Amino acid sequence: MKGKDDNLKDLIRRAYKKLKSFSYYENRNVFLKKRIVDFEKKYEYELDKKFEELEFIIESGNIEELIENNGPEKNFMIRILPKSIQHDDDAIISNSINENDYFIDKVMYYLDICIEAQIIGVLWIMLLGKDIEKTYDKNTAGNELEDNILRDNLNLFKPYYTQYSKWRDDAVNLVEKRMDDKKRTIMMSLDVKEYFYSTNIDFKNKFNDEIKAIIKKKNASYTRRKAYEKINNFIEKVIEKYSSEISKDKRNLLPIGFLPSPILCNWYLKDFDTEVIKKINPLYYKRYIDDIILVFNGDFIDYEDVKNNQLEGYLLNKLFCKNGLFRPALMIGKEDNKEQDIENIYELNTQEDILKFIKKVKRENIHLKKSFLNEVIKILRKYDSSKKDLIKQIENKYDYIVYSDWKTDEQMRKILREICENKEVVTRFSKEGIDNVKLDNSDFKKIFLISSLLNKDDKNDSGAKVCIQDEKIRVYDFKGNGSKAIIDNFKKELLENASAFKFLPEKNQLIDSFDRNVYKISYKDNLSKLSNMERAKISRYEISKFLASIIYSDKLENSEDTKDVDEKILWIFKNPIAIEFYFLWNKVFIYYLLNKKYKYVKDIFSSIYLSIENLEVKQHKYNLNKLKTRREIKNLIRRDLREYLKIVLSMTYSINDELFLESLKCGQEGDSNKGGFSAEDSKIYNELIKDLIGKGINPKRTNIKGIFTLKEEFRRSNMFNHSIVHQPLMNYCYRKYDKDVPINYITNVGMLPDIKSDMRCFKINNNYYECFACINNIKCMDDADYEICKKCINKKFKKENKDIKKTRDDNQNSRKNDDECLVEITDFHKNFNPRYVHLHECILFYINQLMARGKIVSGEMEIKKGIELFKVINNFSEEFKDIESKFLNAINMPIQMEEGNSSGSEEDKVRNVDENEERKKKELFECTHLRYFNKNEYLFIQKDININYIEANQNRKDKFKIAIVNMNVEEDNLKKSFKKVPNLESSRLENLNKLLNYSVKNNADMIIFPEVSIPMQWLDVIAKFSENHDIAIVCGLEHVIYENGLCCNYIVTILPDQYKEYKYAVIKLRLKNHYSPNEKEWVQGYGWKEPQKEKNWKKEYDLFRWKGVDFSTFSCFELANIKDRSLFCSYVDLLIGSVHNKDVNYYSNVMESLSRDVHCYFAHVNYSRMGDNRIIKPASTNEKNILQISGGINDTVLIGEIDVASLREFQCLDYNLQIADKRFKPVPPEFNRNNVKVRCNLPL
Repeated sequence: MKGKDDNLKDLIRRAYKKLKSFSYYENRNVFLKKRIVDFEKKYEYELDKKFEELEFIIESGNIEELIENNGPEKNFMIRILPKSIQHDDDAIISNSINENDYFIDKVMYYLDICIEAQIIGVLWIMLLGKDIEKTYDKNTAGNELEDNILRDNLNLFKPYYTQYSKWRDDAVNLVEKRMDDKKRTIMMSLDVKEYFYSTNIDFKNKFNDEIKAIIKKKNASYTRRKAYEKINNFIEKVIEKYSSEISKDKRNLLPIGFLPSPILCNWYLKDFDTEVIKKINPLYYKRYIDDIILVFNGDFIDYEDVKNNQLEGYLLNKLFCKNGLFRPALMIGKEDNKEQDIENIYELNTQEDILKFIKKVKRENIHLKKSFLNEVIKILRKYDSSKKDLIKQIENKYDYIVYSDWKTDEQMRKILREICENKEVVTRFSKEGIDNVKLDNSDFKKIFLISSLLNKDDKNDSGAKVCIQDEKIRVYDFKGNGSKAIIDNFKKELLENASAFKFLPEKNQLIDSFDRNVYKISYKDNLSKLSNMERAKISRYEISKFLASIIYSDKLENSEDTKDVDEKILWIFKNPIAIEFYFLWNKVFIYYLLNKKYKYVKDIFSSIYLSIENLEVKQHKYNLNKLKTRREIKNLIRRDLREYLKIVLSMTYSINDELFLESLKCGQEGDSNKGGFSAEDSKIYNELIKDLIGKGINPKRTNIKGIFTLKEEFRRSNMFNHSIVHQPLMNYCYRKYDKDVPINYITNVGMLPDIKSDMRCFKINNNYYECFACINNIKCMDDADYEICKKCINKKFKKENKDIKKTRDDNQNSRKNDDECLVEITDFHKNFNPRYVHLHECILFYINQLMARGKIVSGEMEIKKGIELFKVINNFSEEFKDIESKFLNAINMPIQMEEGNSSGSEEDKVRNVDENEERKKKELFECTHLRYFNKNEYLFIQKDININYIEANQNRKDKFKIAIVNMNVEEDNLKKSFKKVPNLESSRLENLNKLLNYSVKNNADMIIFPEVSIPMQWLDVIAKFSENHDIAIVCGLEHVIYENGLCCNYIVTILPDQYKEYKYAVIKLRLKNHYSPNEKEWVQGYGWKEPQKEKNWKKEYDLFRWKGVDFSTFSCFELANIKDRSLFCSYVDLLIGSVHNKDVNYYSNVMESLSRDVHCYFAHVNYSRMGDNRIIKPASTNEKNILQISGGINDTVLIGEIDVASLREFQCLDYNLQIADKRFKPVPPEFNRNNVKVRCNLPL
């Protein structure tokens, strides 16, 4: 295998990265996450060597040993988890839960296999999956593979939510369109029952024949083709071993948790998909894994054949059964206490089947017997005239037959055998009569078997009984002249559900709706009568949605008292019903962790453990599989739920060490530290086991050892929930010695156990954390790390030193070399990153580093470095190979090529002197429309100001909607920011979320906030919002106080963009050039320093082009400088003033003058108490105000629209035409029309 592209080791490495990313996003299969963690712990510094070993194993042909050698590491395990839980008495509605009433009736079998085997599974997908997909991709909607799957990136499957939405919405939209055209339309949905457990993959013939044909078509060497075959054979062996472990049938089932299964599940029904389209020819047919939607032309249905409005039965018989697609059958319920190897599906198309069915009919099933006899008599009369005597005999003894015991009555059995002698009658009954048999009891269920999968190749092959569930078939008849209310309401509900995650959570509203949404009550008729209440249950979807939203909100704020909700969630998860919601355990733990309710986490942990010990299993009687006994399942599911709970707790613990901090400080070690477990593991074990023993749980049956060690492994592998981490990418900077210093990713605090901080303040400076971490007696990763650490320490920390003030003073003394002790992203975390890292996270990471060094954020370097990190950490070397020309090349900072960067640092001076850097800047400049401007104009020749230029999102808009935020900036919030303890309370965050959501719902293109209105801690979430909704945001940050005493006032511009399918946002911070006199008094009064006094720096302004609109931003007192505010005359369509100023009259005159002098739109946003928030245009007094608002006690948003195309068109005219055009006032003298033409891409 020669050549870079053919290197198998490189493909294995790529496969592993894709596998790790898949596992990160797969929330339910925590066993796979733990396999990843264990694998990286074992081979952390030898992963490439391990990939070489795996390459050798594949090429040598010893691949099957991976699953055959099931030693202490247990390379092959079946994990059993609950699928559903039932209640013994659903008729009783109660507000309490009795653990004895609940039992597990359905389970799922996960394949927990070694990572090497999973890598080979992903390799199979990469090498063969796309070719297999081409054989079925037209008819399926789920499990679609990403394009260019062989590339070195994280992509494997396309996001399920986009595929599912499109699959559903395409059908609904087609129905709606036909209704608009007054055409009758039938929509039908089908559900395959227990699909993964009812298959039988034909590896011997059909599948392998197709694989061989695919391999033959590939232009590959002999060695590579052999590798393909070995990998494919290994997939077959894994499936065979899994199938033999969970089922007594000789069938090849699809393993849940094995990555090739999603491809195989689509392939397996491809012939059925093709047959449906060929024989039925629906208007729409798509299958999403095991769910099918069809849309038919209702005008061609013969409604005279549809009797008693049974449209469903008509469609099934006429379209599916008569076309040979389905075979009707009966499923007989299994007794829970019996062995599960009893055949329970009968087609009733043979005498043997009918006799077996008769034996299962209970004496009390009177309606079933009557229905069966009536259909038999009808068919005998129609198809067998020789049975007149038999018909008469049945009619004469009808009551006797109905009330007799069919299992033991010999006379009855004789009659039935005589009926079954005629094969034609039996055949007709299976096709016509079975559908009319009324199954009025729970012992039988009607199903439809997929005909093409029933064939048995040999007597040892049990075939596959893939069936459609009759009770889940839904038919919707939409008449062309009927009401559209159903469709409209359905689409509205879909939109509301989508909006739940699309917009930012509004916490108070969320909490108020908890009971209404989480507890679902169904009524028989109206709500006025208590007797109409039929059922009350906890909604899985709603509680999951609530937890996701409340977690997102809580991570950004200082949480207020939520005791009511805390207790309600606690009640749910301290009861046996928590077993049903096992996939939410992690979210519940995180919720309480965010709110520092550590005792709640431990209480829920022990309560769930107790529920696991007491759980009961009563298998559902309609299982298709011949599975294990109830006792076996109960023991195994307890084992696996215990392991699941331990993994989830360790993942949660990896986010914040404070969860068990007191245990580690005060706990006593016990015997549990034996067997390779650490002292920390011992202390945590002793705390948890004490509570479990108190609940009556035998400690020998527990599985809670090693939680501290597992926590560290999750942290090192970066396989916990990154969305909780407060500072972007902090968790990518893990080193081995970090474990000696407790970490709190929620508040971004690193502290020694005796230096415990309770501040929710965001630590801007990474050296705050590092100076705690870099202590001499810490065991560093290697000597190089130790030497770096030594440089930044002048004095050891002593654990007995509890004087926090003295410790902070020591930190100040140790900052002489803070550049060296900044946290850096490790190569391991760059190379094996588990998720898509957003561009704004990368930029914020470098912004935080600059602040940690005590440097002003200016120029472009943090953006350029962020883009480079973005490409590396996401493995976008191929996909983003031309992102330079798309985005980075449009960043020209500064416009003056001969001048240096505004920060004025020695590092920047060296960089600017570099000839290559200078040449690159000139090349960048030439890539934009700026090269066409007159270089002799003031903007280019002035030497006092650096102009930063950023261009993004080339989708031009002629009209542009601007959302003006009319909000009050509380003085108390300003004071808190100067004290370095910003206000992050939930009420403030909820208000911000409302303003952002409102702007998007009203289709704004840009949102503008006042000066000093947004805490820097929320910049990450605002940037994410901008990216998701393609909306530009301009805001003033609250003052950022550096550790060296600098007090910085930044104005922020966030511009979203998209490259191919990847959305991202760039964040540009610019320091305020002119602090107001009052602001300087505040800075001095609180003991801080103005940045301008620290270094010889240059003023700096930004020039942006976004969606074709050219604009710049000013921060308050900057507008008072007449020279600065005239910089962009003829270069911009819009100027923005983000201000916090009481001199309303002066600023009103400034903005009106500026709009005329620069001849552009001007958006002025002040805090609401002073007001005069406006969007104005250079027009007459009566026409100039597009929008204007002042005052009000409630914060609000007003949206105005500017017509950019109209303004530019006007500016290109000469004075004689402008004076006659009343849209705007004429341009000022010496206004350069050519600049406008250049920006419009017009000839000069």
